[in-house]
Order: sequence, then C-alpha cells, then structure tokens
Amino acid sequence: MKAKRKKPLSAAHLVVAVDPGTRSAGWASALCTGGRLEPRAGDRVRGGLIKARSSWRTWPERAMGMARSLFEESGLLSWSGEAIVVCEYPEFRSGAVGEMAARSGDTLLLAYQCGLLGGMCDFDRVEFRPAPVSAWKGQLSKAETWRRTLEAWARAKVVGKISLAKADTRDALGLLAWAVGRLD
Repeated sequence: MKAKRKKPLSAAHLVVAVDPGTRSAGWASALCTGGRLEPRAGDRVRGGLIKARSSWRTWPERAMGMARSLFEESGLLSWSGEAIVVCEYPEFRSGAVGEMAARSGDTLLLAYQCGLLGGMCDFDRVEFRPAPVSAWKGQLSKAETWRRTLEAWARAKVVGKISLAKADTRDALGLLAWAVGRLD
C-alpha cells in the first residue's frame, strides 16, 4: 500500500491535538494558516478535558463516546474547512511506570482509542497524524514539558487561560505547540 502524500497546507486549517487517556482525554485546538502551521495573530487557542461517563460501561463504548465528544467539543463537527488531528500515540516504555501501564493493558487501550479516532478522522476526511511520545516530548518530566509549553505559547503571544489548564489538557497544549512548530 502506498503511503498517503501529505497535501501542502492551504488557507486555514483547524489543528486539534489530543492526549488520549483511559478515563479522560485532553484536547487543544487552534486555527492555523501557512506552511508551518503557525497560529494566525488573534486566533484563540482552545482546550478542554473529556471525562468518561458512567453510562459508557465497556471500553469500546467509552472510547467511542470520548471520540464523539472530542469531535463535538473541539469544533471538528462544525468545521467546514480542512482539519488535522494530531494524537499522542502510546509507546511501550521501559521503567516502572511504562511496565505497569503495559501489564495493566492501558497501553493497548490507548492504542485502541488512537486507532478508533484515526478511523473516525478518515471517515470524516480529516487528516490524522499519530505522534509518538518520544517524537514530541521524549523523556522530559511533566513539569519540564509544561514549562516548555508555557514558554512556547508565550512566544506566540497566546496567554490567558492556558496557564490554568489541567493534567491531560496540558499535554494536549504541548502537543499542539509541537505540531504547529512552536515547541523545539
């Protein structure tokens, strides 16, 4: 199978970054333009947290419910232009935390959620870009990643509610900064 050729970016794109989770998923979005996906001056960076509902009893129900909520809350459903979803893709990691996630099955659940989201994007003609953790933040701690994320958005003159973001949304904002070329 031939790899899809990435289309050059045209006018405006909605870029949505997703940090998937088994109980909640963080997201961040920005309206971007130009070849480097740089936010236009005055455009707002938005973010949020999707929490699993108790009515979603099985993992497939929860993953589908969270993916649908992401499309609604991020603006993907109402967006008529081109859109890109950048999703943090889980990796098997060494160390105590990585091995615990692998043993509990969380890594596979996150891969399932990413695949489901990628399938929904394909169905809706939204470009999907999986981003392995090692590609966008490497081995940095959550605190260091957040510090770098705040610096990146401050340089872009995007301030305000970003500093109040909660856990999963913080990683989504960092992933968005990386996707639009703001995070080195």
